[in-house]
Amino acid sequence: MFSVIAICCAAYVLGIVSAPLISFLYLALFIFCVILAAIISRFVLKYKVSLVLLAALMFFAGNARYLVASENTVYDKFPEKYVEISGSICSFPQISQSKHKYRYEVETDSLTYLGETYAINKKILLNTTEELDFGDTISAWGFLTDFSDASNEFGFNYRLFYKSRGILARLTALEITKTGEKHSLSPAFWVGKLKYQMYRNMQKCLNNEDFSLACAVLFGDRSHFSKEYHSLLLKTGVGRVLYSSFTHISLILIIVSLLTSKKKYRDIFFVIAITFYLFFVNSSSVALKACITAGLALSAKYLRGYADKFSILAFTVFLLTIYNPLLCFDGGFMMSVISTAFIILSYKPLYHRLSGIRKIRKLHLAAPLSVWIILCFGALPFSAYYFNGISVYSVFLVPPLLPFVACIILTAPILFILSSAYTMLTPLALLFHTSLDVLRITPHAVQKLPFYYITLATPSIIKIILYCLLWWILIRALGGKFNTAKTKFISSAAAGLFICLALDFSINSLGIYFVNVGQGDAAVLHTSLGETVIIDGGGSSDYEKNYNIGESIFVPYLISHGFTHIDTAIVSHYHKDHVEGIIAAAENLKINTLILPDSMPQSPYRLQLEEVAKEKGIKTEYLHTGDEIRFRSGLRLYVIAPEGFVTDTENENNTSLVIKACYGNFTALFTGDFEDEENLSPPQNIDLLKVAHHGSEDGNSRKFIKSANPRIAVISVGKGNRYGLPDRAVVREFNDMGALVLRTDLLGDIRCKINKKGNIKYNSLIGGTGNAAKRR
Repeated sequence: MFSVIAICCAAYVLGIVSAPLISFLYLALFIFCVILAAIISRFVLKYKVSLVLLAALMFFAGNARYLVASENTVYDKFPEKYVEISGSICSFPQISQSKHKYRYEVETDSLTYLGETYAINKKILLNTTEELDFGDTISAWGFLTDFSDASNEFGFNYRLFYKSRGILARLTALEITKTGEKHSLSPAFWVGKLKYQMYRNMQKCLNNEDFSLACAVLFGDRSHFSKEYHSLLLKTGVGRVLYSSFTHISLILIIVSLLTSKKKYRDIFFVIAITFYLFFVNSSSVALKACITAGLALSAKYLRGYADKFSILAFTVFLLTIYNPLLCFDGGFMMSVISTAFIILSYKPLYHRLSGIRKIRKLHLAAPLSVWIILCFGALPFSAYYFNGISVYSVFLVPPLLPFVACIILTAPILFILSSAYTMLTPLALLFHTSLDVLRITPHAVQKLPFYYITLATPSIIKIILYCLLWWILIRALGGKFNTAKTKFISSAAAGLFICLALDFSINSLGIYFVNVGQGDAAVLHTSLGETVIIDGGGSSDYEKNYNIGESIFVPYLISHGFTHIDTAIVSHYHKDHVEGIIAAAENLKINTLILPDSMPQSPYRLQLEEVAKEKGIKTEYLHTGDEIRFRSGLRLYVIAPEGFVTDTENENNTSLVIKACYGNFTALFTGDFEDEENLSPPQNIDLLKVAHHGSEDGNSRKFIKSANPRIAVISVGKGNRYGLPDRAVVREFNDMGALVLRTDLLGDIRCKINKKGNIKYNSLIGGTGNAAKRR
């Protein structure tokens, strides 16, 4: 089924994807797997060992290519320095919610630092408050920074995302000067100028809703959408037709098919059209993949008489990732490749089986149903991995919406290249607006359908491999190849992986997750019986008014880990850096019970929580000292502070609920921002302490630390925060007591796995794994 080309290309891509995870242990494990695969290939599957060794070589080549591509030669020379760049604007403005409203891609010619000028010829992302035009040449002085890596497990990696698009660094401009306009004979440049002229004229003639939708259809620019509408487009599947490369290529294919019915000429016309589109309209990775795949397929067909579609797809991906290996970290690109591969491998057996059902055959539904089953179920784990969900109706929405998209694409150049045409050509304008109205209404209509979007947790790599093996067994069974040596071997491999997953599952265990939400607190307790408790959810700083950590970090974290049904959500106190994530969770997830402190009755965050709870039907309870919550798993939560009702006139941090969690012989203490520790009698010799107030001296006196005497002290704190937390004296005191100090600013997410005997295993996003020492 798989050719040598396909196997080697797959090994190369796997080498790129796994490169960020490579360590000595992984390397030793990989060499062992290569030797094992060579033995199995030679004596079980009767393959040549040379193929396994060639695949291993391609894997290491992928590792090496990633390491070369991931080097940031621009930023590494000038990390976090004030520099001046000169270049030309090569993109439309993207709208940002930050202080610097506009973002542009700049083709940078030179960079000046401390009076010395360096030629760089790289793209840099420019953040500025000034609106610029496509083709403007500029000189900008500002602060050069790198893009951030993922700060959470399964979090978004902005550095790899932008580097996959050839953008190596970001400059926040403090001063900017327009020096002129770029002049070029490049056809692509002049097409860009025409597109920008359309952009400006649309901005003048259309209202905000129509303008944002037209920009998405024509240019793939979705930065003008609100967060809510953008999320709705993705969840309903309507957003698929707003990816301009996908839509434009589909229309090219339809138009070429209408021009001629002869397959020979149709293939040639399609290659010519897609090549023209690639060079003069859109050079995205999806368009490049379509162009190379079509060219290779056509060449193979006329040279050899047939085309191995899977090998051609694999070789196309190989060529693209040689040029830009970071495409392997682009979720959209990888999903397009994976979906195509699954369709190639699974379509025929599924279509043959569905065609055998008379009703389906009469209605001509075998083909669309085959594609729908493959994309919804075959590619399911990859949809979960990249997007944490699947749009159930997206496959069926594309055909009926394409005509309206075509109307927008064909009428927009006529209406907006010259601004006067829009007012003169009323019938065309009416057609244009009608098509936009259909696209705007459709997601709201789809939202009313049952199960329009299914939220999925991010699966582990082992689960993805197991699912793919099971899908492969199913497809072979549908194709009449079930009782073969190869299928039996695949079944054995799947059984082995299932046993590994079963062994990893443990009963009578408690997981405690400290989520890296920056300068805030967020913790999740999850038992082996599926009970989930969240204690605080982080929140944005006062100077980050347009960024919601709850929506952007905490809720995605919960979804990616499968914590979509929360038994109990606890708010320690009504400060933004603790409560914002709980509000976001209440609005987006299922919460049974909301636990609140009975204090600060006029706090806007308390009022907002109570309103959301009432709207969502969430049971709300106010706890006081002495109250207790019990769970079926044996987990118990006790409120041990504050004493009585605390008014607004007192220290608001001391309104924090202090929660003692007990699980068998294990005890943990969650302190919020509680600072009145002198009047608190904590349990002695506890196993885990969530350090109060982000490691501040207030709330962490020597007497308190000595009394608590924790084995592990977790400090939830923002990297480089302006408060200088945690206090060095507090960290030193914990270290002197023999506690293991774990900090989210240094380690990222922190996860502890506990059994009822009190044994603790921990791991973190950055700092690896370990066991907490037992008390003597």
